[in-house]
Amino acid sequence: MASATWKSFERHVAKKLGGIRMGPTGRTTNDVDHPEFAVECKYLKAIPDWLIKAMNQAKINSSSDKKTPVLFLKRPRTREKDDLVCMYASDFYDWFGVDARKVNDKGHDEE
Repeated sequence: MASATWKSFERHVAKKLGGIRMGPTGRTTNDVDHPEFAVECKYLKAIPDWLIKAMNQAKINSSSDKKTPVLFLKRPRTREKDDLVCMYASDFYDWFGVDARKVNDKGHDEE
């Protein structure tokens, strides 16, 4: 993957959340500086099929009552506080008041 692609993704996320892309600083910092979130961005060639299927199942199950699909992930012998929570970016934006209508199908602003 071209480095410009992941950099563009980090810039996009920073802009959507009202943060600042930090870039490679040589220090242990988040990809996006934000007052509320510790944002780490991962631009991947592929997301595991099982994860996509689980999110799709949550989406299908939520469609009849228009609830927000959320996926909880847990590993054996771990504490609840270490479980992971996944949701679609559009739902995240809705919850936190980010205008997702400005995002096109490729995930970039339509300015």
